[in-house]
Amino acid sequence: MDLSNNITWIISVSVVVILLTYVWSRRRDPKYPPTPLRSWPIVGNMLQLNPDPRAQFAGFRKQCGDIYSLYLGSTHVVVLNGFDVVKEAIIKQADDFSDRAVTFVDIVSDGVNRGIGSSSGAVWKEHRIFSTTVLRSFGLGKNILAEKIQEETSHFITTYKLQRRTKRYSVCSYYQCLKYYVLYDCW
Repeated sequence: MDLSNNITWIISVSVVVILLTYVWSRRRDPKYPPTPLRSWPIVGNMLQLNPDPRAQFAGFRKQCGDIYSLYLGSTHVVVLNGFDVVKEAIIKQADDFSDRAVTFVDIVSDGVNRGIGSSSGAVWKEHRIFSTTVLRSFGLGKNILAEKIQEETSHFITTYKLQRRTKRYSVCSYYQCLKYYVLYDCW
């Protein structure tokens, strides 16, 4: 056998092995809901969805029921379609549906369950409690800013009335002053 036949043989075997591995890894798991469309390699069902998929999702609902699954890229997504199903998932089974999905960026950056944006479960609850405690100590939930704005506005009105009596006023300049009073107190 010459070199070109060996290379062709190796490439053919490699392609077959990759395709078989892909098909084996994409076989339907019986615990997932049914899929209305057959997914394509790498892109999943993204090319089969309309730009506004609401009507298409209504058709999927008639075909598969309120719960079905799609592949968006290589990510398997379960779609809950219907008020009663969504209410049950969010309210009655909140602990089962509260985690966030692990994304490619999380895996590459080793950021799984780190930080505020990508954490979930007990770590997320701990971060949430800490951040709300810190923000409350800085005045979140208190109307400090509203009080400052009211104080500056009342000061502005008194100044405006005083200058109006002396007939030295301009509406435009007062509007500018009011903006600066409020902005200064916000910082």
